[in-house]
Amino acid sequence: MAGTEFLKGDKFHNLFEIELKRMKGRMALTGHGPTDLWGLALSGGGIRAATFALGVMQALAANNKINKFDYLSTVSGGGYIGTSWTWHASKQNNHDFPYQPGTGRPNNLVTYLREHGNYLTPGNGLNAASMIGITIRAIFVNLIVWLPLLIVFFMVIGNQESPVLCHKIDGWCLSSFDLFVVLAAVLALWFAGACLAYSWATAFTNGKYDWRLSFEKWMGILLTMIVALGVLILVPFVSDALSVFRGQLLEEAGGVLPLLAGLASGAWTFSRSKNESGSSLPTNIIASVAATLILFGFLVTAYKLANSNTLMRLVEDYLCLSAGLFGLLLLAFSIAFGWICNSNLISLHRFYRDRLMELYMPDLETAQVTANAPITYHKPANGADKANIKDFYSSASYDNAPYHLINTNVLLNHSQHSRHKFRGGDRFILSPLYCGSSATGWQTTERFVGGTLSLSTAMAISGAAANPNTGASGKGPTRSRAVSLLMALLNIRLGYFVRFGPDAREASWYYRANHFVTAYYELFGNFHEKAKFLQLSDGGHYENLGLYELVRRKCKVIVATDAGCDAETSFADLQASLLRIEQDFGVTIEISDQDFSKAVPRSADETKYPKGVDRAEQGFLVGRIDYRIWKNGNAAQDEIEYGYFLMAKTAFVEKNTDLQVKAYKNGNPDFPDQTTADQFFDEEQFEAYRRLGKAIGENALSDPLVQLKLR
Repeated sequence: MAGTEFLKGDKFHNLFEIELKRMKGRMALTGHGPTDLWGLALSGGGIRAATFALGVMQALAANNKINKFDYLSTVSGGGYIGTSWTWHASKQNNHDFPYQPGTGRPNNLVTYLREHGNYLTPGNGLNAASMIGITIRAIFVNLIVWLPLLIVFFMVIGNQESPVLCHKIDGWCLSSFDLFVVLAAVLALWFAGACLAYSWATAFTNGKYDWRLSFEKWMGILLTMIVALGVLILVPFVSDALSVFRGQLLEEAGGVLPLLAGLASGAWTFSRSKNESGSSLPTNIIASVAATLILFGFLVTAYKLANSNTLMRLVEDYLCLSAGLFGLLLLAFSIAFGWICNSNLISLHRFYRDRLMELYMPDLETAQVTANAPITYHKPANGADKANIKDFYSSASYDNAPYHLINTNVLLNHSQHSRHKFRGGDRFILSPLYCGSSATGWQTTERFVGGTLSLSTAMAISGAAANPNTGASGKGPTRSRAVSLLMALLNIRLGYFVRFGPDAREASWYYRANHFVTAYYELFGNFHEKAKFLQLSDGGHYENLGLYELVRRKCKVIVATDAGCDAETSFADLQASLLRIEQDFGVTIEISDQDFSKAVPRSADETKYPKGVDRAEQGFLVGRIDYRIWKNGNAAQDEIEYGYFLMAKTAFVEKNTDLQVKAYKNGNPDFPDQTTADQFFDEEQFEAYRRLGKAIGENALSDPLVQLKLR
């Protein structure tokens, strides 16, 4: 691959040609050429999406369609089962779909999934306490860096009553906080003076455009500085105000009230977001206020600890250290610890990745999942832990499954390109040959992060739903600056930082994403295409169906699943995908109103079981893909290549739905749109979604038009 280690964003055609050359073995099996490729897209939606997609794939396998696909494009939860297919196919000597219902080992693989649906707490010492403990660890290791640094900062600048630093000016003793007040006042006067001067100048300059731009930028900088100083000035005043309450404990932990107020606001926001059906703006505002209160509470707490007589007495009496030496030791510890630790390995990402890997990529021999005696208790997945994604298309044995495109989102909140900035990112693929995006370019997987990316890590990055600075389709409260800073402070992130670019190196320890590298990007807003470090998050933060990359490759047939939480049947994920595709590629997917109507649940016959439950006439949509042919930068209206689109949608349907699914629906009205926060499936829940997916898949494949198109 000499000369192709890095491809610029406008060189997708080169990447596509390289993929096609490597896929000759797979295409020989499917019988397709470069112009009639088939793609299977599995949507996000956590374990719900994975289980529903499993049922759909089983229907495809039963109808001899599963091995017709050249590409597999997965997002988030769809990536769980898609990665499982890639993993198991690499272990088999034949081309059978590993989860085909029947006898023998494939059936036991389904049993293994069904009995481990609570994958985050699988047992064998990994339980709810383990998950809570890891969460506390993630928070603690971040606070152990940033809280001491804040304490040292407040120790250095002193306080109002007993200043460590006292500046003599004409006999007056001014603390650092007094100087902050003076500086804030000077900046405020500068701001006011600049406003007056600019207004006066318009009478003579007619408001020159370049002057306006310069003024607008500097006003924003000045205002930010004034607000930052104002927050620092408020810290001792709030601390003193809290001290009027009696009790030594409250005086020493003066930030507790802002913290509690913020936590209460956050809890109210969460409760409101679950029930709010209108605009999300009020929820976003409350979330931002709650996060701001909590962050301010940490500042007040750090200030109190820095000026705590009790703490200083303990340091002097038990550690025999002066306040100055104690501060130096705190500073040295924080810097050393923060520099050495790899943020990717101490966040929640690793716990999430390992649990997913153990469920969907088990070592068959270690787990003893055999035809005769399936042992379904939890076992480590040592083989998958070391399985490198670049090896999954290195030999003919990997032609057993489609070429796997794992979809993630690269954060570009501060891009100079308005499209990426508004969306919050760009589609970033992780695949056996190349990793990257149009915005950043593509790097060979052999070079990406030093060639160390594992298939299981790629799967987990694609499902990194909880992450600062981003949200579903680029929207939501976690796009808020305050909420994102709080999540970063508490290390609540499932995303992944990577070195990227033509000269990126990962081998040396000092190139790791440590606390200070991540803080630089998160505090100062440096998420853009040319950054040396990129942050990757859930693929659903850009587009949740996985259609984007298949359309980019002009697949002739695209079969997709849509298993995002959509209780109101708004088709929000589909609409977002169609909009992205049309804007970026000029491609449209035409779906009739009649098809949409058939997929919307309607009032049911009261004589049917379960009673009073709305049913959809069908759980699938069909459509036509219109690929415009572009010539000299223009779309030739009379030159259109057509493709075929089929999508299975989570909907309660009557046809082919068995008694187990109906019984589960009877006891669980939210099915099949239960919250994605539920990642603890029991056997009944798992089977309800799998059987529903299989029923809808069979319904679609029995349709005469679908049969005609999927010959």
